[in-house]
Amino acid sequence: MSPAPRPPTILHAGLICAWRAGRWRGALILGPSGSGKSQLALSALSQGWRLVADDRVLVWADGNQVYGRSPEPLSGLIEVRGLGVVPSSVPIRAFCTIDLVVHLTPAAAIERLPDRAVERVAGHPVARFALDGFSTHSLATLALALERLPVRP
Repeated sequence: MSPAPRPPTILHAGLICAWRAGRWRGALILGPSGSGKSQLALSALSQGWRLVADDRVLVWADGNQVYGRSPEPLSGLIEVRGLGVVPSSVPIRAFCTIDLVVHLTPAAAIERLPDRAVERVAGHPVARFALDGFSTHSLATLALALERLPVRP
């Protein structure tokens, strides 16, 4: 008999996804309040990415894959500093895989040539990297990191 599946975990994070390698691939954005999670998501949405969740993400595993979605009351909403919580201006995704964990970190604390890193999410290893959420190149760096990941079935 296999163990019962774990209930979803709620994380203080954002989740966005982009169509890459024939499927929607998600980036889970973590960082303290004010680190630029929603700002990075807004930049991504303006470049064709899709919003899955802002501020709170329900995370669960199914098989060897990790998924995330927004809690119902927050679905389709994003916080914009100075405007408040507003509806997404682009179509949203109900859920997506979590293929990358992004930790928003001040630029001075990010290694120039880091080793590949993984982080356990819902009990499964997921690629991880640090990013300065306020850098003018943060979205380009995020897109490159997502594209360089191995394609998983």
